[in-house]
Amino acid sequence: MRSALSRSLRTLTLGAALAWLVVAGCDLPSESVTALPAATDVAAFGSSAAVLIELPAAIAGNVADADGNGFGDNHNPLPGPAPVAIAAASVNPFNTAPGGRGVRRIHMEWNISSLGTGPVSSASIRLHTIKGTVDAFDTEFYAIRADGNGTLDDSDFEAAASRIGGAVMSVPAVPVGTEGVFVFDVTSWLQQAIEDGFTFFGVQGRVPDELVPFPGHDPRGLQIRSTAAGNIASGLQPALTVQFGGQVVDIDIKPGSSANAINCMARGGVVPVAIITTEQFDATTVDHTTVQFGPERAAESHRTARGVKRHEEDVDGDGDSDLVMHFRFKDTGIACGDGEAVLTGQTHGGLSIWGAAPIRTVPR
Repeated sequence: MRSALSRSLRTLTLGAALAWLVVAGCDLPSESVTALPAATDVAAFGSSAAVLIELPAAIAGNVADADGNGFGDNHNPLPGPAPVAIAAASVNPFNTAPGGRGVRRIHMEWNISSLGTGPVSSASIRLHTIKGTVDAFDTEFYAIRADGNGTLDDSDFEAAASRIGGAVMSVPAVPVGTEGVFVFDVTSWLQQAIEDGFTFFGVQGRVPDELVPFPGHDPRGLQIRSTAAGNIASGLQPALTVQFGGQVVDIDIKPGSSANAINCMARGGVVPVAIITTEQFDATTVDHTTVQFGPERAAESHRTARGVKRHEEDVDGDGDSDLVMHFRFKDTGIACGDGEAVLTGQTHGGLSIWGAAPIRTVPR
């Protein structure tokens, strides 16, 4: 079955500019707030397209240290319905809920396994903010220097991290309850995470640990929306937007099959995937040794004594050659419940390619 446009994918020509978004009621600096253009049919563009991929956070909540020893010992019960809003905070004697006891840090992670290894042109994080009654302090953001797992754990609190220059979220002088958007750049940090082979890219929001509360006051920064169920349903959870120069390609998983059914319980077997030649792209220009498929970035499984074997054939009967790859299922990382699989690679000329298609996992 041929590929379909992913809901998370945006494209625009390299010459197009991102529009500025003005958030009513918020005096956020204009350079920190951007809006993405509407989704566009990727087939309309050739190799000059820039690919924008928007990834929702896998998790975004608070991790906390109640006893002040520098190690986390409580965290929000997410995923779940609450808390809807989270914030970084210093020592807090008033909050006794999980994830609220002691020093609180915002912890966010994104699954970046679908991004491949191509160079990132730009990357930014967008947070939906809510002005609370006691929000008063700047929140500084830090890039986590280790791979994550997509869940909240007490140990996330003490994760090794480096401050992201310029990523400081101040509390705007607006009425309580006002909602806004805060966006900051993470290009170099995301690129490093990709080069290090991370599956999850993590970022933390922190206020200085030494802030001292005064009566009735919680020394915290501006609130943001978490990955609580209601925020996810409304598309208000933190998002990572990644742009890289490259080519979106049309792929066909299990050519000749309309269902793309994959036995997700099998440890053996091979999944064939074809890169299709179209009017916009010649699949035979792809360097087959660079192609990877699935969350674990499986490589071509057919090999000879001379190296990776290449397969070119006309799988769609239109008279031109397509490139067919073969991946061991156990190497792909595809799991039961997955609804899409991603292929990445490069052409012989160094152009990054990216393609996605729906799958139906069958536990049998």
